[in-house]
Amino acid sequence: MIEKISRIPLREVWKHEALDFTKWLEENIDVLNGALGLELVNVEREQSAGAFSVDLVAEENDRIAIIENQLERSDHDHMGKVITYLTMMDAKIAIWIVAEPRAEHVKAISWLNESSSASFYLVKPEAKFEPTKTRLNGVEAVLPTYKSHLLCDDQGSYPSEMNTWEVKVVESEMKREGFSFWYRNPQQPGQSSLGIAYLSGEQYGIVRPDFIFFATQKDGTVMADIIDPHSLHLADALPKLQGLALFAETHAKVYRRIESVAEAMGKLRVLDLTNEDVRKGIADAKDAESLFAGSLVRDY
Repeated sequence: MIEKISRIPLREVWKHEALDFTKWLEENIDVLNGALGLELVNVEREQSAGAFSVDLVAEENDRIAIIENQLERSDHDHMGKVITYLTMMDAKIAIWIVAEPRAEHVKAISWLNESSSASFYLVKPEAKFEPTKTRLNGVEAVLPTYKSHLLCDDQGSYPSEMNTWEVKVVESEMKREGFSFWYRNPQQPGQSSLGIAYLSGEQYGIVRPDFIFFATQKDGTVMADIIDPHSLHLADALPKLQGLALFAETHAKVYRRIESVAEAMGKLRVLDLTNEDVRKGIADAKDAESLFAGSLVRDY
């Protein structure tokens, strides 16, 4: 039995909003930049805005940005603060980080974006507990750890239990030129998980590819690869593969590689889903096993 990944209240991670979360965000502003596609710099805490103090003030390409943190359910008081701070600081960007946005406030922020020259962001952070131990037949064991994962502890280690060929995939990808880091895509729904729709019969499902790997190109740009070790014995193996293929057809220019890997004929084999002929073969296939035994695959 493996401990389950579980979402935990933000207050269990950051006990005090101003002393813990705001300070952490000031020191880790790159996390927010990555989530919003911004380039916030020169971050300062508790800047004066008239008689009030702004949680965080930053700059983004000569524009001032204000950040208001609320580790609770959104309320009118904090929304008023966001608008007040924006006007008092003559800011052009307002970021409201809130644990549980009410539908009414989501709609209000949308209206402000449509009606104002300023840019408003409503951000919902998540905190997760990652299991570090497993229990099998009553015996507890520490999970193996891996380096270069996007989520890690202070030593740069990430705990994960993987089968033999998933480990082979991770080790192989780490050896590729330009490899920078990787991400084990959570299998639970949430904003931290990439989910791709597929159709099985008349029912839609969600496939969540196991891995996303990131590589730095020679020009300094970072590209993402979706690599999904695929179980062939499951009844929905082919529909999931077809869903991935349709996703690749639409997003092939966004990702450098989109590949499905499976163990067939005693070795790992791969389908390149960015290849048009491969996608056509997947669309016409009767089962996933025949695809990985056919001419469209290559050795991984």
